[in-house]
Amino acid sequence: PVSAPAAIARAGAIVAGRRPPRGSGAKDATATKKGSGCGATRLCVCERRKCLVFCTSLAALLALVAIVLVWPRAPSWEVRRLSADVSPTNSSNRHADFGSALAAALAVPSTSQVEVWNWNFLPMSTGRGSFLVKYVGDTLAVGVLEPARFGARGVAEVIAHGNVTISPGLIEGLVDALHPTYEPHVSVTGSVPIRANILWGLDADVDFQCSVHINVMLLLKNPSSAVLAHDCTYSYYS
Repeated sequence: PVSAPAAIARAGAIVAGRRPPRGSGAKDATATKKGSGCGATRLCVCERRKCLVFCTSLAALLALVAIVLVWPRAPSWEVRRLSADVSPTNSSNRHADFGSALAAALAVPSTSQVEVWNWNFLPMSTGRGSFLVKYVGDTLAVGVLEPARFGARGVAEVIAHGNVTISPGLIEGLVDALHPTYEPHVSVTGSVPIRANILWGLDADVDFQCSVHINVMLLLKNPSSAVLAHDCTYSYYS
């Protein structure tokens, strides 16, 4: 006779030694393998989509920053000092005021100190420029602008040297119109090369056209305060 514990142990061994139905293990392994492959494929697609969205967003952000940095902003300026150097035959009277220059009807070399604000987010530098001043179709002055350097959203002084030619006809026109409230407009046009100091540098040429409002009485007494207002337009060419 077999004891109960021995019978239980023998039954457990038989149960443990039974083979599963043919093919069932292979089917389970195949199903597991297919499930793992599907999950991996979905994960890979999801990662690719995330990477694409991230790269697109980063590129758009960089493009926006580049546009904000590079997009040109018009400068603003103000004449701080305007002086004239009259050159008559008498050298002792070489340095005179602007009023004397008008009265003598002489060619007048002039120098202007102009404070210019750079509102761009990039440091800038300008080369040697040129300008032309006209009044009612007559040429008042031609001159050059000295090179200057500007910090990002900074201010610098630009020196303008001009040769003012005052004809007798122009003086007669000014005398006829001369009264305390006479404030004509003169046209100032010119061009200057600029360079944005970033990486390898961005070069461009700037054409400007300004309508300058002046006071004739101040032009005779205090030239530095003669410019009352100005309205300018700028064109950029690369």
